Amino acid sequence: MKKNKLGYWMLIGVSLIGFGIILSGCNPADIAGPSPTTTAALAATTTTVPAATTTTAAATTTTDLVTTTTTTTTTTSTTTTTLMVPTGMADSDFSGSGWVTADSIAKVSPEVGARDWAWALAVDSNGKILLAGQSDGPKNSDAFVCRYSSDGTLDWKAVYDSGGGDQNAAVTSDSAGNVFTAGYIAGPAADIAVIKYTTSGILDPSFGHNGVASFEDSSGGEYASGIALDNSGNIYIAGEDDKSDMRLLKFNSSGQSVAGFGASGVVKYDGGGYDSGSSIVIDGSGKILVGGTSNNGTTDMIVWRYDPANGVLDSTFGTGGKAIYHSGANEYGQSVTLDEAGKILLLGDTLTNNFVLCRFTDSGTLDATFGGGDGVVIYGSGEVFGSSIASASSGKILVAGYKGPSMHWKATLWRFNSDGTLDTTFNSGQGYISSTLTAGDQDERGQAVVTDSLGRYLMGGYTKGLTTSADAAIWRFK
Repeated sequence: MKKNKLGYWMLIGVSLIGFGIILSGCNPADIAGPSPTTTAALAATTTTVPAATTTTAAATTTTDLVTTTTTTTTTTSTTTTTLMVPTGMADSDFSGSGWVTADSIAKVSPEVGARDWAWALAVDSNGKILLAGQSDGPKNSDAFVCRYSSDGTLDWKAVYDSGGGDQNAAVTSDSAGNVFTAGYIAGPAADIAVIKYTTSGILDPSFGHNGVASFEDSSGGEYASGIALDNSGNIYIAGEDDKSDMRLLKFNSSGQSVAGFGASGVVKYDGGGYDSGSSIVIDGSGKILVGGTSNNGTTDMIVWRYDPANGVLDSTFGTGGKAIYHSGANEYGQSVTLDEAGKILLLGDTLTNNFVLCRFTDSGTLDATFGGGDGVVIYGSGEVFGSSIASASSGKILVAGYKGPSMHWKATLWRFNSDGTLDTTFNSGQGYISSTLTAGDQDERGQAVVTDSLGRYLMGGYTKGLTTSADAAIWRFK
């Protein structure tokens, strides 16, 4: 069910027939950004930051026995941020249409048939939009990241080519605007890699080895799916290996493994079956939450919680540091985030082509105030898939994914209320909005969702027709 492993085998030469194979069961990806909008139809919530007053005394000076002390008082005015609650319209302030696409990213010039898949999306502290994924290069697929301004214009793109098959599966940034991607680079087998770019899109030579920090295990390949940064600049990576074990890695801000975390900076979780980390987030107390899948008889959605200092499972959380949704069927965890109250939201897919939303309390128990009183929402009656989850203003919950019918897949963004009910105030009563980029037979998929500083919704993914190549895409809604 992991996009990265499927992509790797495709990249080293296995021929996959049909566009649906590489895409099935994939999770992260994509992007979006901000721009001023005033629309009467938009509801809004307001966050007020109280005024702060600072008083400082200047140096005292004495002249002819006269002493003068100057005191300066500086008062900052109250700052009010108004977040819109989008109604579900394409934002025409974004590239004029509400979406942008990118083609032949790793090519010197546009090329018919070049394929570009976006898996990850983020918005940095300056409102710049980051889109990351993989693109057909001269010989193999290369890892890419693009940065866009809030109006949808391309600032820069960066392509990483190790000489084999490479992929970015996650993207984030620090407070200075430096960009970090996580995925894999080719070796004898795939190696987990973190790549750091400066604000200009150049590899940072002070990080890792010439801008790249990697992890290689001689026993096989490793694949990253999620990335998170803490307040000290440490980098946490979630993923899996060829042995079907979940991997959690910690690097410091220089790109070096942190020795006191797990075994030389690496935690390996083996539950006896298939275990995979698909997504990662840091909670308000600094604990590391990894969302994903664990199979020990049946396939279940799971959240692991780890101590950030030593990589030990937090025994106060769930059962032995794990919170599990077990229905008796098979579910695959795709994405984890926190809501406005700090509760844990976990998104997953089922084999019956529905998606599942779970909400856990801070102690790791299913939240009885969510869903039907059991902490769970199962959405759809077939042919709907969820890839990414995000928390939005006013307690709203966003899910990016795609919906059928088969061969007519549409990238789709759903919105739920804080109690787990579908929000029918979104997009004129539907509760979701689907892309209209490609007409007829197509394959469009939403792979990631974020919000910007104004409250607008951004979805990243890709779009293609049955006879055209895949293009990376970003949609923005207001």
